Amino acid sequence: MKLKNESVFVGVLTTIGRRTGLPRSVELRMVYLDGKFYASSASIQTKHWCRNLIKNPSVKVKAGGESFACEARQVAED
Repeated sequence: MKLKNESVFVGVLTTIGRRTGLPRSVELRMVYLDGKFYASSASIQTKHWCRNLIKNPSVKVKAGGESFACEARQVAED
């Protein structure tokens, strides 16, 4: 799959469990913009995937059969 800029898609985000250290995967709607993947949550403190990536920002994103190693970071509303 060739990702196009501003694509919206459902992908798989794999984080490392903050307590177990095991891989944890979740399907999320994401946006691919300027070479970066974006996922959002209205409640960062209650979503396990958010809490996991805050503790360990090394994540994987699967989109259209391809896998990408990424470093996550929180983006401010600006």
